[in-house]
Amino acid sequence: MRFLISFILILAIAPAHAGMDCPSRADGEIIIGTFNVYILGNLAEKYTNPETLNSPEIPKRITAISDVIAVGAFDLVAIQELEYGDPGKAAMRDLVATLKTRHGINYDYFVSDNIGYGFRMYESMAFMFKAEVVTPQVIPGTNKYTQLIPIDGRDLVRTKWLTGNFDFTLISAHLAWGNESKRIDGYQEIDMIFSTPTPSKYSQDPDIIVLGDFNRFGDEQESVKHLKYDGDFSAPNITIFDPNFNEIVEPTFSHASGLGLPNDDPQWLSTTISDDNAKVYDIVMLSPSVAEKFTGGPSGGQFGQDWGILHFDEVGGCSHQPGWEQLGHDPMKELVSDHRPLWMKFSVQ
Repeated sequence: MRFLISFILILAIAPAHAGMDCPSRADGEIIIGTFNVYILGNLAEKYTNPETLNSPEIPKRITAISDVIAVGAFDLVAIQELEYGDPGKAAMRDLVATLKTRHGINYDYFVSDNIGYGFRMYESMAFMFKAEVVTPQVIPGTNKYTQLIPIDGRDLVRTKWLTGNFDFTLISAHLAWGNESKRIDGYQEIDMIFSTPTPSKYSQDPDIIVLGDFNRFGDEQESVKHLKYDGDFSAPNITIFDPNFNEIVEPTFSHASGLGLPNDDPQWLSTTISDDNAKVYDIVMLSPSVAEKFTGGPSGGQFGQDWGILHFDEVGGCSHQPGWEQLGHDPMKELVSDHRPLWMKFSVQ
């Protein structure tokens, strides 16, 4: 009887891990993720007061975010929308500590310089990684792991990595929302990254991944069309339903048909928590040589196997927590985020 009671208690307090899109990897594979975490380091009261930044308190929000990330099986994840400076660094320190104490997962991390002004704060980006799997490399010509790529808005952040026989440049993006000219500038810069015959301005290696929050077709803008899609890159989570990459504003049930999504529901393609749209703001873009490492191959891969989205706010979604589906948009984004994490799997052999 004691065993039964203990078992029931464990089920009651353990984070939910079930979900059809949960990632897993075999030997010789890594999982790379991207996660825009709504104004991380700005929202919880602990980080808004310099006197409490170093307190042992772990805000409820940090615990909730750790419960989402813990089931992602990420070997490397880029975090966008982190407050620049001490508040953001404190939030990352608490997040990594909570992942270790609550879930037994060890992450190292580093934080970029100021990339520009976002929603009510200056932003930076963070990169969390499992040091036994993937190793950051110093950017050539610097003594740092990050280098800003200036754009008229929020700068891109360049990093370099090595894992197995796979060395690559990873560039994280958080393009402008309401300012069309600044968002256009971001798309044009990314277009240059993939269309430049010799990408030495951005990377000494042709293996380039650009990921993050692109605000694709957000705010009723079509800035994404300044990124010309002609085979210089692939974006598996977009091109599976939009072969032209920048033509379909919002996938429908017909676009989702046959892609392995529950009930062919396009909401499972959405990287935002809003239930009234299926727009895909977050993207992972691959140069042709990186696409060869993508386990899904040129066809775009299989949802939940080669790539996926952590639907923490949807019943049946990976990292879903009981009751979260009942939260409204604002309570949900304040607990975790208004974006869902996106991941892709690569071979390192």
